[in-house]
Amino acid sequence: MKRPDSSQTEKKSLEDLVELLADKDRKTRIKAIHSIGEFRNGGQAREAKAQRALMAILESGSPIERHLAASYLRSGQAVPTLIKALKDQHYYVRSSAARRLGNIGDKSAIIPLREMLEHEGESRMTKLAAAIALAQLNDNFGATVIEQALREEDDSNPYRQVAEFSLNYLKIKFPLT
Repeated sequence: MKRPDSSQTEKKSLEDLVELLADKDRKTRIKAIHSIGEFRNGGQAREAKAQRALMAILESGSPIERHLAASYLRSGQAVPTLIKALKDQHYYVRSSAARRLGNIGDKSAIIPLREMLEHEGESRMTKLAAAIALAQLNDNFGATVIEQALREEDDSNPYRQVAEFSLNYLKIKFPLT
């Protein structure tokens, strides 16, 4: 997805950006989510406010807004909201939530991520995101699931190629204990 031009939002204060989240125009809301997600200055209190605004979007925004909000969450306070998003009806929201949980590194996400992997109706790519997140949390169940999928897929399947790459990356980046 092409990043929207942030010229209208880059000079706005965090408070102005949060107000834009309620704008009727979808593009304006998406630009505001990007700007809030990239907000990194202003101290801990302002960073926490930005993260709370993103968590609110994750709970009530449109599917694309929820996906974007999940992809920008980075604080431990977002873990319960991200865990709840693992059950979102849209696979790309679930995938973003799983990836962020792995990046945040909170071990309380292990059981919900394992449940996601065991769900029969879950998409392959979402399961892969959950498996990678588990490996980032030093849980070898995710790598086991990827290895099993590799045994079951034929060589021409693009999912297999992504899974192989992911497994090799995980073995290098996150040695499992």
